[in-house]
Amino acid sequence: MFPYVKKKQIEPISLKEHFLRRNKVLIKRKYGGHGDIIMQRMMFEDFQKHMPEIELTYTCPKLYKDFANNHPFAKWVPIEEINERDYGIIFDISTACRVHESKMGGRNTDHRSDIWAKSCGVELTNHNCHMEINDVDLYKKFIEELNPQKLPTVLFATQSTKDNFGQAKSLPEKTTYQTISKLKELGFFVFTIHKEPIEIFTLTNTVQFINIELSAWAGLTAAADYVISIDTGTFHLAGALKKPLVGIFSFTDGKVYGKYYKFTLVQRHRDNGNWDCGPCYNCTICPKSKEIIKPCMSDIRFEEIIDAFQKECKAN
Repeated sequence: MFPYVKKKQIEPISLKEHFLRRNKVLIKRKYGGHGDIIMQRMMFEDFQKHMPEIELTYTCPKLYKDFANNHPFAKWVPIEEINERDYGIIFDISTACRVHESKMGGRNTDHRSDIWAKSCGVELTNHNCHMEINDVDLYKKFIEELNPQKLPTVLFATQSTKDNFGQAKSLPEKTTYQTISKLKELGFFVFTIHKEPIEIFTLTNTVQFINIELSAWAGLTAAADYVISIDTGTFHLAGALKKPLVGIFSFTDGKVYGKYYKFTLVQRHRDNGNWDCGPCYNCTICPKSKEIIKPCMSDIRFEEIIDAFQKECKAN
């Protein structure tokens, strides 16, 4: 026999309560990560333009406050403090992209902001993150203290999370070393931001900002002259801030993820005619290798990164 579980009764709402919350809309995300939170900022302007009568609230974990807050078209409330009964409509977009991208695989051409918006019944025409950083000059001065020669600065993001998915997107150590060395040879001040020290940056005596607050991460990114980044939060932050940007991608499609940023892409891609199987959106099943970092990333040469970077320098 199955045990009888008595469900908690949900109290019906009164007519007055319905009247007060009928135009209150909540967009809810239960998880991170940093890039997704930044991309979700692209949604809110169109929500308000299509439905100016609504009061729009966005909720996600408190950890992401500095990337989620201060949007001109949506109020942010941490998910730990949200009372869903205050809202007339709730859109939970937590798994919309995961489901869509798993279904479409390498055939996916939809940017994540569009996938989330469509799941709420909204077609986006604007993709502005509306992200502004305060005190950028203070962060520039801070970097200048570490860069007495006042060389142009490059934020170089080479590592993602430690799980297999994150490691598969990360740049191999050899390529990282070669790129750092060449950037310094060309006369640039290189630094990185990560949760913990990266050995190659330590060995090359390259500045690392370790486990800093998101506000400082955003400030340092805004203060950099150029950004080179793999598919991680720094890529989306730099894109949202309209920084001169090089994006290095592997099994996820940089042409899709970076669709609404101005940047130079480095990727083994079927559209270029130099890659037959990707981007595939799948880092676990690879016909070419059983290594964590797949050939779509490990075959990228540092010269390709430098060439893309020099194009960005000329364009800016």
